[in-house]
Amino acid sequence: IAGSGIVNVGSDTTFASIRNVNLVSGSNITVNIPTDPRDGQPLFVNDASSTASTNNIVLSPGAGRTVNNAASYSFSTNGATAFLVFFGTNWTLVRSP
Repeated sequence: IAGSGIVNVGSDTTFASIRNVNLVSGSNITVNIPTDPRDGQPLFVNDASSTASTNNIVLSPGAGRTVNNAASYSFSTNGATAFLVFFGTNWTLVRSP
């Protein structure tokens, strides 16, 4: 996904659905991750442009959801990939940058 500002990642009703978001951005970016996923649904968010150290990536789970029990999660490691899995109301970081 190329761009800047806000990116919305849609939900998929398939249990085995894997969402992979490769970000190419020239400025800070907020990724609105699915707010109605199924338990066990994985999500990968990758800094494909390797510019996260200057263009931070913020993962925003939406109302009533958390990322590692926080309102949002940001990372700033160039080329990093965040791997999350959803359970209950929380996106758990399985692998964090």
